[in-house]
Amino acid sequence: MAKSKLSVPPIYVGIIMFSLGLFVATLLHSGKLGYSSDTPDDNDTLFTLMKQSYTVKDLPYPQASAVYALDQDNYEQKVRQVQQAALTLHLDKLARESGKTREEVRNELIDVEPISDDEVSRFYEINKAQISQPFYAIKDALKNALNRDRLGRAEQRLIDDLVSQGLLTVNLTPPEAPSVSLDLSGYPSKGPENAPLTIAEFADYRCPHCKAAAATLKQVQEENTDQVRLVMIDFPILGDQSRTLARAAFCANEQEKFWDYHDALFANQARISRDVALELATELGMDAEKLSTCIDAEKSEQQLKRSTAQATKLGLTGTPAIFINGIAYRGGDLENALKDHIKAALGTSN
Repeated sequence: MAKSKLSVPPIYVGIIMFSLGLFVATLLHSGKLGYSSDTPDDNDTLFTLMKQSYTVKDLPYPQASAVYALDQDNYEQKVRQVQQAALTLHLDKLARESGKTREEVRNELIDVEPISDDEVSRFYEINKAQISQPFYAIKDALKNALNRDRLGRAEQRLIDDLVSQGLLTVNLTPPEAPSVSLDLSGYPSKGPENAPLTIAEFADYRCPHCKAAAATLKQVQEENTDQVRLVMIDFPILGDQSRTLARAAFCANEQEKFWDYHDALFANQARISRDVALELATELGMDAEKLSTCIDAEKSEQQLKRSTAQATKLGLTGTPAIFINGIAYRGGDLENALKDHIKAALGTSN
């Protein structure tokens, strides 16, 4: 992005209308959670139908995934509440021992510099398309929200320190993500087929988030060539032009130029069209006329139907959809958090 953000990790902004017409930015972010737990039991009966018992493992994948998402959200909220309670008790204990108030102890442990007016202004400029309100009307609310967010992040760092030092353990059992067996045969891939980690991305070449994810996944695969297999599956959801680009990518694979073409399509996303797609093919040394014929051929349409059918069966409605060894990645950060998630998965698989 051309503009730099505030000196805090990326956050999402939502604006809620209160009864007095005041808009407040609610800042959603995730911290690393420390916990200790036993392996969750997937054998609990969810329901009984016609005298037959069903567990979460018996559910069709879309429903199992939806149930998991609800359970995971609830788990994360519960962990945050428990950690906050632990922090409060910790501060109260230190306050009693030192003869100070909780706030005095908090201020000693957490050094937070208040948000400046300049930071509020820059934050507004970056996010004003989402806020859709004049700056003067929400300046104070934004400042308060950003200050709360900064304090919350500082408190989370203190909690993380307690966890890393072995002084705090949250005994909650996280839900187990459902896994699915994907049909990856015939799709473009790079990396050994027997790699310990297989990453499949369902993507649309006109999707900006897919572009970001593709860059991250490319870097991860190139840094772990023997350990990561990357598979690209087209799921064009943004209209006819997206479908044409997906078919063009399939045809590029037939000319053994898929990954170069894949990168070029994303790199030229802002100006992409069929004509540009053919120009890119020529630049990459492909037979553009052959590519054009292939785009309109039945074989590219059938491949597109095949990939779309698989995405639909999985219950996918957006892109990118990333699966790591058959488990969906749920994070919103397609850069650092995705890299960290993959590194953790690599550690588990080794």
